[in-house]
Amino acid sequence: MRSILRILIYYISRFTQPNNSLLFQSYPDYSDNPYALYLYLLKRKEFKTYKMVWIVKDNEERIIKEMKKDNPNVIISHSSLKNWYYVLHSRFIFSSHASYQYLKFHQKTKMINLWHGMPLKKIGFDSTHNGKEEEGPDTTTIASNEFFQRCLSSAFRISPDKIKIVGLPRNDMLFEKSNILDSIVGKHSYNSIGIWMPTFRQTQYGDAFDTQLKDGDLDYWDEEILTKLNEHLSCTNSFLILKLHPADIFQKKTFLSYSNIAILKNKDTSHRDLYPLLGTMDYLISDYSSVLIDFDILGKPMAFIINDIEEYTNNRGFYFDNIKEILPGKIITQENELEEFIDHHDDFIIKTDDRFNKYKDCKNRERLTEILLQETNN
Repeated sequence: MRSILRILIYYISRFTQPNNSLLFQSYPDYSDNPYALYLYLLKRKEFKTYKMVWIVKDNEERIIKEMKKDNPNVIISHSSLKNWYYVLHSRFIFSSHASYQYLKFHQKTKMINLWHGMPLKKIGFDSTHNGKEEEGPDTTTIASNEFFQRCLSSAFRISPDKIKIVGLPRNDMLFEKSNILDSIVGKHSYNSIGIWMPTFRQTQYGDAFDTQLKDGDLDYWDEEILTKLNEHLSCTNSFLILKLHPADIFQKKTFLSYSNIAILKNKDTSHRDLYPLLGTMDYLISDYSSVLIDFDILGKPMAFIINDIEEYTNNRGFYFDNIKEILPGKIITQENELEEFIDHHDDFIIKTDDRFNKYKDCKNRERLTEILLQETNN
């Protein structure tokens, strides 16, 4: 089906010309790098005459209401035929998951794959079980430094010169003000507020998994572990936010309510608020998630729970030869170590220089926009 569509779109594109439309698509809807870039382009005078178009898969009223606050010119369902009109006529198509990367256009470069994080774990052609759709010749991609430029070149089978080292747009939002934290923790003054953001092991969509967590694992988040952790947080006047990965099968799990722990699922908060929230955190707990690369920009402490590292390495693999050596923080294996890190997190700051990010100046969107302007003038 995709092969037929690719041929059809290429043929039709011979008779269409890009207009002043910019097309945005992300997962979850209205989030991540496309959302961050969209907000920035709204403020740039060079794009004032452009029509901003969002493609969404979820027509949930809450999401549409959020979008209308920022006033995108057009909101279209992914299943609508009008979707293809804007695919053919937009000057640029921005995506967080390379949704249209299999297409080829008769027109000049227009696909901008913003992706959804720099990869520690192998993706694309380098992965054993992920999708292996090759990037089209009309695609430009972005990276945070030269190392990840090489990783993405390998994963997507794309020339390195098509991968621009500008940094991720969403990371500029780490420094933006937001009231989202008050809506989660209230007005109480805590000694520390941290966030725990693991990647998914098993997706809620289908049967694919990288490893399988079980009762008793620290990151299985069972009732006994969370209850003990909540008691410790309460005694130390600390608060912890557990943010589930959007695709995690734990999105379907029912959790208890806790006084000093907030568990955020897709339905509980807007994904567009995530990076301003992340910027306010005192520390991060994670694993192999690309969020650690983003959080590194802040220079704050991190810890990692990677008890399934051997299985994960065998099933998925990493771009680093020894993942333990490059993780910039404390590696946690037991509950008491988790509590120790929360209590003394400032003791575990590790400087990384440009290991993950060439730029830490909050100008990622500006650099990318300059490239877009060069393209529009060609």
